[in-house]
Amino acid sequence: MEDSTVPGPMEYWMTRDPEHRRDRPRQRFYVACCLLMSSVQDWLLGLKEKEGKNFNWSATCSYFAMVHAARLLCFLAHGDFPTSHAAMARFLCGRPGRSSMNWLRDFSLEGIEQKCLDRQAHDDLLEFLQRLGIREGQRRLKSFGELLDGGRGLRNDSNYEALLIAHEYHHHGDTPLGAQHTRYPPGHHRYPVDLTDAFGKLADCMSEAAERGMELGIETFIAFMDCDPSLGRERDALRGFFCEFVVKRVREAIDHKLGGNHRCVAELEKVVDKLLSSKRIRGDFSDVVRSIHQEVFGLKQSLMARFAGKVDRLKVTLRQCPELGEER
Repeated sequence: MEDSTVPGPMEYWMTRDPEHRRDRPRQRFYVACCLLMSSVQDWLLGLKEKEGKNFNWSATCSYFAMVHAARLLCFLAHGDFPTSHAAMARFLCGRPGRSSMNWLRDFSLEGIEQKCLDRQAHDDLLEFLQRLGIREGQRRLKSFGELLDGGRGLRNDSNYEALLIAHEYHHHGDTPLGAQHTRYPPGHHRYPVDLTDAFGKLADCMSEAAERGMELGIETFIAFMDCDPSLGRERDALRGFFCEFVVKRVREAIDHKLGGNHRCVAELEKVVDKLLSSKRIRGDFSDVVRSIHQEVFGLKQSLMARFAGKVDRLKVTLRQCPELGEER
């Protein structure tokens, strides 16, 4: 029998516990901001890599922009999401499975009920989008899930770009090495596949798919910020915090990573304009900042500490492993 005292994800974030009832809703909003920022950043980094003809890294960046947008949609509606990419794709497509949302359990290190990715959870997400007034929410969600599912396999293939193109034996339209000595079957095209071109097309497709997912995420987040009843009296303060977050953590931070690429910077400004499009009141957000500070947002601090610990362990392993040709 399940323990009825174990809170679900939304019960965790919207707790009535006096110790946490003010901080956790703000922390939930902050986590959503981070997912949105990650989607925007990865899409723009994918554009930058594509411009530099680094097609495999472009496809990878674009893919993770899709992943973060998908997680944002699920998180806004349910307060949690599955870490499995395959499970997420199936969920958005409306194909029920046995997987569960598990991110919050690992993040909080507390007993959190893991919501099943079943038909009801999918219907709840669709209802959430409809309540926010998201245009064609059902069609766009299913389409995005299919793009994420298709991109998942292709993203793995893109990691072999250098190996595959090396075996292509020609670049930029030059004659393949040894092609003049090759005998092709009758009717067979002399150069059947240009893998460099194929990976370029993959980068284009992944970038467009990521942009669609990101735009759905942006539209949903802004509607959530402006309309969702769960924000209550905190809405103006959270909107004020978000505007500051966009300027400092989206515009300035991502602009630095784009390295002066004019096209990508122009795309960044378009995204920033969308994010700041709400003309509604922006309130004082000093209390929001306090709630997400590491000393208060202990989960954030412990997550960073676990990550730092893993890095330190890797450094120890590196020191313990001798270099090639070096004797202990």
